[in-house]
Amino acid sequence: MYNRLLRIQPLLTLVYITSEFLLYYGWLFKK
Repeated sequence: MYNRLLRIQPLLTLVYITSEFLLYYGWLFKK
């Protein structure tokens, strides 16, 4: 279980960074 979580972790981090990036850019374009 832990190993599987460890394997998924980079993917989750990438998804999180991408979503933050998109939210930031969406906020910039709305201004």
